[in-house]
Amino acid sequence: MRVTVVTPCLNPGERLERCLDSVAAQTYPDVEHLVVDGGSTDGTVELLERRGVPFVSEPDEGQTDAIAKGFARAQGDMLAWLNADDELEPSAAELVVSSGADWVYGDCVVVEGDRRTIWRPPPRYGPREVEAGEMIPQPGSFFTQDALERAGGLDTTFDLAMDIDLWVRLVDAGIEARYVPVELAVFEIHAASKTGYIGRKDFMLEHARALEKSGRRRAAAAAIGRAAAFGEVPEVPAWADAQLVRTARSAELGIERLRRRDPRGIPALLNPQVWLQREVRGRVVAAVRRGLSRA
Repeated sequence: MRVTVVTPCLNPGERLERCLDSVAAQTYPDVEHLVVDGGSTDGTVELLERRGVPFVSEPDEGQTDAIAKGFARAQGDMLAWLNADDELEPSAAELVVSSGADWVYGDCVVVEGDRRTIWRPPPRYGPREVEAGEMIPQPGSFFTQDALERAGGLDTTFDLAMDIDLWVRLVDAGIEARYVPVELAVFEIHAASKTGYIGRKDFMLEHARALEKSGRRRAAAAAIGRAAAFGEVPEVPAWADAQLVRTARSAELGIERLRRRDPRGIPALLNPQVWLQREVRGRVVAAVRRGLSRA
């Protein structure tokens, strides 16, 4: 079985070389690495030519479009995307293939400055976890070509939560997710990364849109409510109707009550490393549910 890793990028700088090294160091012998570049001017093309990594460099419609283009060119049976500032652990592809599953995810090392945190996702990811707003790491998640096709491919209208939208549709397509309790990837948060410079609120709102799109309106309302922990929520998101937003306001009430009881705790959630701790997410989800129960 061949594994294809797609890396989208645009002026990624020196971090790209670490990404390339991590894919080249895979212990599994049949790994294809494709880089889809949006027209970099920082020496990326020259680096890829020097390294002999297959690539395409041309204008695109953004990160999700670039990933989709890479998947369309992929020769592998098992797929993943790895952003230019992330890395795979050396045994990642080997462990994924040996699992025999159509969709595999594992633990993820999160690096922010000199801090390293292990993101340990839920050991099961299915309809219940989707409804609860649980997340699994995108770096180190692999799925087969067949699974991707059954889910309908990537939705290029998503700019931030394209992974969550795909996970939801994989679940709804009946693809079983297999958890490997091993660190499969390294995810770096820095000032130039999307996670570093875009507010968590914006990710939450796209998460909510993915849930609403799948028909999970109450879960979508809860996600909007959770976004309240990260700042002011727009009056009515463009994709939401008034009823959904009214329900979301009830979810916000739960957040506000938690904020009053623990005034230092909610601001701490602005730190992505804190948010990755399941017990912290659990407090926020419980507060949202209390608000929804009064809706």
